[in-house]
Amino acid sequence: MAGVGYPLRRYQRACTSSTYPTRPVVTDSDNARTPAIEENLVLVGLQAPTAEDVIRALSDRLYRAGYVDEGFAKAVAERERTFPTGLPTEIPVAIPHTEPQHCHRPAIAVGLLEKPVPFGLMGTDDQTVQTQVVFLLAITDPKLQVQWLRRLVEFFQRPGLLREIQSVPSAADVAHILRRHLLSQRGGDGAKE
Repeated sequence: MAGVGYPLRRYQRACTSSTYPTRPVVTDSDNARTPAIEENLVLVGLQAPTAEDVIRALSDRLYRAGYVDEGFAKAVAERERTFPTGLPTEIPVAIPHTEPQHCHRPAIAVGLLEKPVPFGLMGTDDQTVQTQVVFLLAITDPKLQVQWLRRLVEFFQRPGLLREIQSVPSAADVAHILRRHLLSQRGGDGAKE
């Protein structure tokens, strides 16, 4: 896990560049701050041969639930090619996302992959990581995007949590664990179970 710090700092600098709009797409501060983590946004046993297929499957869930626009999947895939988000954590993960202009409401979709899929290693142009879990972010406030990325990395660094979400039998259990750790006390904005 020691290798996660440098790629994340480099990535944070890239995320705060002028490519983001200066205002959030959603003006309601509560809705813009806390992403939904719902059972219908979790795919357990996702079968996808490529990173783009994973992004497309998770984006479809977000789109059908009204969280993102129809250009979201394409924008995420393009951004992932330029700024890869794979991390060599205890169980390798990726945290793809794109500009807030494609997001109607904040949410996190999660894919637990049937077989590892290569995602570009964060902070590199030519290395990959065999990703097993993907967290697709739809964040409406550009100022909060880095905060949520940081919050997720903190979650990834806590021993056993990624293994725990991989071992539970249902999407509901995965969503419950993520809400408990990301949206409560230290991790969130007071979400209720």
